[in-house]
Amino acid sequence: MKRLILLVLAALVPGMMSAESKFYKPAQYRWFLESLDFSAGYRSSEPVCQVIDTGITYPVVIKPEIIFSKSKKTGTGKTVVVIRKGIVGEVFSTAEFSPGKAWVLPYLPCDLYRILFKEFDADGSMINSVECCLNIIEDMTGKAGKVVPEINKNIFTASVKDGKLTVSGIPSSGSDMTVHVFARNGLGSKLFEQIFKLDSGRTEGEFKLRDIEPGRILNLSVTLETPKKVVDRTDIFYYKRGTFPAKAPDWGKMTTALPPLKGIRIHENQLMMGDFKQNLPGLNALVKGMKERGSDMVNLNFKWNHVEPLCGLYDWSQFDKYVEFFTRKGIRFGIIVGGGIFNSSPYDAWGEWIMDDQGRCRLWRKLCVTSPSSMKYRNAMAGLVRAVYDRYGSNPNFLSWVFSGQGLDSAIFLDHFDRITDYSRYFRADFIAFLKQKYITLDKLNQAWGTSFKDWSAITQPLPDFKAEVDISQPWIDFNACKLKIYRDSNTRFYEPIVREFDKKRHISSYLTYTGPIEYLFPDMQKYGSHLNDGGGEAHQMVRLYSVAVNWGIRRQPESHYVPADKRRQFQDLVTNTMRYGLDNSDIGMVWNSMVNVHATSYPKNKGLKDSMNFWTKVLPELRKLSASQADAPPVGFIMSWDDVFCRTRAWRWYALPGDEMQRTAAKVSLGNAAWLSGITPDKVYDRIKLIFSDYDNRVFSPELLKKLEHFVKRGGTLVLSGTAGEYTVGKKQKYFWKEVFNAPKGIENKDFSEWKFGTGKVVYSAKALSKYTDGSLLVDMMKRCGIKRKVVSSNPAVQGFLLKNDGNTILVVSAFKGFDALRKLKSFKGYPATITLPDLPSGEWEVVPMYPAGKKEMTNATSLKRKGLQFNVEPSGLIIIKLIKK
Repeated sequence: MKRLILLVLAALVPGMMSAESKFYKPAQYRWFLESLDFSAGYRSSEPVCQVIDTGITYPVVIKPEIIFSKSKKTGTGKTVVVIRKGIVGEVFSTAEFSPGKAWVLPYLPCDLYRILFKEFDADGSMINSVECCLNIIEDMTGKAGKVVPEINKNIFTASVKDGKLTVSGIPSSGSDMTVHVFARNGLGSKLFEQIFKLDSGRTEGEFKLRDIEPGRILNLSVTLETPKKVVDRTDIFYYKRGTFPAKAPDWGKMTTALPPLKGIRIHENQLMMGDFKQNLPGLNALVKGMKERGSDMVNLNFKWNHVEPLCGLYDWSQFDKYVEFFTRKGIRFGIIVGGGIFNSSPYDAWGEWIMDDQGRCRLWRKLCVTSPSSMKYRNAMAGLVRAVYDRYGSNPNFLSWVFSGQGLDSAIFLDHFDRITDYSRYFRADFIAFLKQKYITLDKLNQAWGTSFKDWSAITQPLPDFKAEVDISQPWIDFNACKLKIYRDSNTRFYEPIVREFDKKRHISSYLTYTGPIEYLFPDMQKYGSHLNDGGGEAHQMVRLYSVAVNWGIRRQPESHYVPADKRRQFQDLVTNTMRYGLDNSDIGMVWNSMVNVHATSYPKNKGLKDSMNFWTKVLPELRKLSASQADAPPVGFIMSWDDVFCRTRAWRWYALPGDEMQRTAAKVSLGNAAWLSGITPDKVYDRIKLIFSDYDNRVFSPELLKKLEHFVKRGGTLVLSGTAGEYTVGKKQKYFWKEVFNAPKGIENKDFSEWKFGTGKVVYSAKALSKYTDGSLLVDMMKRCGIKRKVVSSNPAVQGFLLKNDGNTILVVSAFKGFDALRKLKSFKGYPATITLPDLPSGEWEVVPMYPAGKKEMTNATSLKRKGLQFNVEPSGLIIIKLIKK
């Protein structure tokens, strides 16, 4: 009987679960232990910290084999642990462990800690020392504020304040000891050393260090020695906040003002790090290459904590030299500001990490990355922007700002399908504030959510249900609305106002805007005149995003994804993608993110790079001739629902947006530059469209999208939906709410093809998804029904063409576009034969001028171009540009 009761209760549990059980539950005591290697920051793309252990219970127990795994010698004596709060904070706790004993750490409140582990031999001499970072992410133990940290006064420690070095915990010894101080800069060069003598029996001491200028930070190696052995050692920072050198160079004396750049701008990104003199050969090679390639400017990227290791401490001594180099060369430059990847933000801005629904902080490349709710990061970024302007704002060659949000670039709309963010306590605080502003009272929230929270502080973020198709519950809708707010607040509503406060004219672009639902940033970008910037310009998904940018009139700066840009086919795809919607509001560039000296060492030997740059130098002059070009596409649009990003229960990022199949199908019938539309696309874009398709992949509609589609059809447009398009609507319980909106006839779900009038337009529904028409036949048929002529027809679906209009001429772009994902899998590079015809070309005589590759001009007429067309054999990702001049 008991067993039966238990079975019945088990069956009832899912239905009896409280609404609060669907929300995130913090761990008892969540922590992450990271390695710490400051020198790694001076090697390109190497993280300063990497997670080496994690746990979810109190206390923290450290495994010695993890800490000293790389040590060749193991001490037989004690182990000492010294814990500092923050990277440069005071000593918080010290402890000594006997050989073979587990390292159980004392209670540590939520924060970031720098820990020094030291091993000793039986004779008391130090053998090994390893530094780590410990992140206490969550604490539900109730110990906060109740536990006083323990400090063992017999453990050697050192600290610096106001130029005075204080050492304590000196062991009693019969021999006289010395305190030996080595001072090194960030590059590891020794600046000075000092030796202080300790009398026998002395356990502490205070010594005057050499003075340093504001803006300097030195690493002090403080060693306690006897004439025969090293007794102990510790590393600490010695610094003064401020700016070094105190006075900026007079940039105006180094150059004269350059004329403004017109049309498309060609830029190159280069990381400036390390010693300037050592990098001079690479810099000279870079400049030589820029001139050969025809580039207009260079974006100077620096490791943030090389310049600002601590918030408010700026050491421009090296970066000044790089800026001076390009200034004297008369080369325009942008400055890339920020970046949190590889722990490159200031050391004291670390610790406020993003977290996913499973409590994981190892997200971006298995590293901890900054939460967009981090005020440490935002405050540090605000200070850096001001400091950069103060230093370089008067330089006439300083052309633009580029904000690198990398490290935030997975942000709150993550790039993996099986995890959701942000569940950190920092975002949770913002979420609760958002809910208080929306609902005012807890009763109203509980009523809307169907919950029974007793206090605001009990609320956490809702959890995803990966078994469900969608989540359009009110908590989930509010969660995403808060994400959008934070997305804006940490992007365009944060960076742009800071710059525009004192710099009204320079261009602003951001590396963060191609992550997440970027269109929601566009109103602010319009307001401040800022641009898009991305290093994945050859991805096939960029077709959709470039279209969305054009819809809003947002300038875009596509760049190559690969470093270096040594893959010609991908580079050809980059150019094709950039041209699809015209070049009148576009820039283009490449990324070198690597040690600058490779321009003088490995790059000249790179055959792939030579091939790619040969293409670049030949195509670039032709692109400049097309700087005023705009898309000339049929009035056809495709829906891309952002609400599928928000409400489908798998997390998406831009490269997994809905619409892949629709895009592939459209390409087969040369609709590769048709408009992509969403629920927030400006009405004026809808007004110029006559035919709109929504495929099965747009399963979630927003009320805003439905309203736009309703207006579109009422005024005479044709809307084609298929399969599961609009199966769910935000705020509505019933499925396919659009049927009610458009007065759909009954039984259409059982028919392959249904059509009915609505307003002055019509709606078409195919129960079969458009994926059943992957040859593009339905698209072509519906264009005919709507009286829309095709601009370009290709005999080979692997080859697509599209038209641009440029200074009264027609530009035909032919491409066997693949995108870098498809190119990785391509096994054959055999060309595709194709005949391209132009059915909508005005009658008369036409001159056909091959722009790229260059070729012989020919005369023909519209009739021939409509019937016989032009013959091509196009390699995978090949690119052909033809100018058609009406005579």
